[in-house]
Amino acid sequence: MEGKDMAGTQSGLPEKLSKPAKRALQGAGYLTLEQLTEAGEAELLKLHGMGPKALDQLRRAMADKGLNFADGDGDRDRDRDRDRDRDRDRDGDGDGDGDGKQG
Repeated sequence: MEGKDMAGTQSGLPEKLSKPAKRALQGAGYLTLEQLTEAGEAELLKLHGMGPKALDQLRRAMADKGLNFADGDGDRDRDRDRDRDRDRDRDGDGDGDGDGKQG
């Protein structure tokens, strides 16, 4: 569901996004999810009122619309998770425990 900006018009920002986060984004000129594709996650985290939870909500809302942040942090997080899972299975048997025995 979409929220409304300070003027009461549809903003395209997640409705459950905290008020401080919405104010921070609007103050920086970001009124829609589409505009956030021009911003990096690190840039947004510098805004007073934005935190990891708000960023995650934005990331999910953007992903639902097929959008990503400019710096591709969503891809980096996905790659990091894949690498972490691969590292857990260093023995290559596919079960993720690293003991060299499958199962």
